[in-house]
Amino acid sequence: MRSYARSMLILAAAVAAAPLDGSAQSAQRTLSALAGTSFSGAGTSVANPLVAVRLGLHTAGALVIEPGLTYLSYEPTFRPRAHHLLSEVQIQAQRQGETFRPYVGVGFGTWWGTRSRGDGSRLTYSAAGGVRVAAAQDWTLRAELRVRTNAPWMGASADWSLGVGRAF
Repeated sequence: MRSYARSMLILAAAVAAAPLDGSAQSAQRTLSALAGTSFSGAGTSVANPLVAVRLGLHTAGALVIEPGLTYLSYEPTFRPRAHHLLSEVQIQAQRQGETFRPYVGVGFGTWWGTRSRGDGSRLTYSAAGGVRVAAAQDWTLRAELRVRTNAPWMGASADWSLGVGRAF
């Protein structure tokens, strides 16, 4: 857990030092709210609800650093419903443009069990692909597929989500 905390501090310092893109075509920061479904390999094959809040920090060039929080719950086959909170950060490469901006990203974070017996925290790795679409001044719509796994490769989930973002 100490190496995870050290990694998060190094990443936070990198985010603070990264130059933000100040051009008129790209906002420096975007706060997004997303909702969707999660399909996991945790003994269930049904769609499970999720909600997420993410902060996109647009650096100079095509990179976006995106920390976020995700809440999801699922009902395993032989146990009561489990509730989880995920804190994670991704580095994404986004196509430059004004309206249609596809992206791919990789990241890591922590998977916290909030109400399920025996669950603590676990390191998680993620990969994502999606698109951000400019909807109106300072507003974006987005769709995303995020796949994550728990270390060391103990399970996986695929999260489909839609959301709206506001630049500031």
